[in-house]
Amino acid sequence: MSRQRSRQISIQDERVLPVESWGDLQKYFITNHQERLKGVKKYEKEFLTRHKKRQKTWSKKKVSIPLRQIEDLGRFSFREHIIVKREEYLAERKDYEQKYLHRCTKKQNGKPKRSSSKEFDLDLISGRLNLREHVEEKRKEIQAERGEYEKKYLSRYKESKNGIKKSKPSKEYNEDLGRLDFREHVVTKREKLKAERDEYEKKYVARYLKQQKSKQKKKSN
Repeated sequence: MSRQRSRQISIQDERVLPVESWGDLQKYFITNHQERLKGVKKYEKEFLTRHKKRQKTWSKKKVSIPLRQIEDLGRFSFREHIIVKREEYLAERKDYEQKYLHRCTKKQNGKPKRSSSKEFDLDLISGRLNLREHVEEKRKEIQAERGEYEKKYLSRYKESKNGIKKSKPSKEYNEDLGRLDFREHVVTKREKLKAERDEYEKKYVARYLKQQKSKQKKKSN
């Protein structure tokens, strides 16, 4: 039994590790590190060529770079992201409508037949589903929730009037009121990404200029 167990463990080890010895494992990590360095160097070379081209255009013509060219450097397509989200939303809504239609037909089949059943069947065939009852129920639920919320809000307002000091409305309070500004969130994320990228590019240009100066000094010596 012990031999079989040791053999199974050795087989599992061979499956997990694609190397045979510690030296092979070191080579594996070194190659991965070298590949990452190659990728970074490749990006830096491409960025350097773009930077040199921009420097040449700036020296020839003192014209500001178009906004579209700056955005193309990051290749951040916000429009594509919105289209994907919209397609997902439409697919979910279509699925919900199909399920709701199935539930309605199931309920109508379970109920006894009425004089208006023929009209309902005609509406289903032509694709005109009457959602008046469903909308009315939802409207009543929303009104009840709104009334409850207004009571709570009024009590909070009275407490603040009585002398409780409060700071400016926070983000959580605005979200509680139902005013979530998705556009503001996206703009801040995009600005943060641009700021990080600009900072990295400035540091890289500074390093490159420093290296060029040191090379020139060595040549002059």
